[in-house]
Amino acid sequence: MPVYKIEQEMPYDELLGWMHYFEARPEGWREDQRTYLVLRALGLKEKAEKIFPTLDAIKKEEYQQRNKLRKKLSDFMKLSNNPLQADLSRKELFDDPD
Repeated sequence: MPVYKIEQEMPYDELLGWMHYFEARPEGWREDQRTYLVLRALGLKEKAEKIFPTLDAIKKEEYQQRNKLRKKLSDFMKLSNNPLQADLSRKELFDDPD
């Protein structure tokens, strides 16, 4: 589909959705992941996020999604007075594994 048709026909909400998608999953992240795995096999000790900004963006998005899930679960448990609330309050279940 030509760009001028996309510009005229794509709803604004869909455009914002695609913009968010490409911020969360930058172009070329798969190639960077493969390259990082090869470098690790060759003995690299550094974390992928420090070398490849695309992988850093993906890690940040995953961390944000975990925090959203944690908040939803916590809110649900507060409403239901579930005995599992104590387990969900343990921060290490959802923290970044650094």
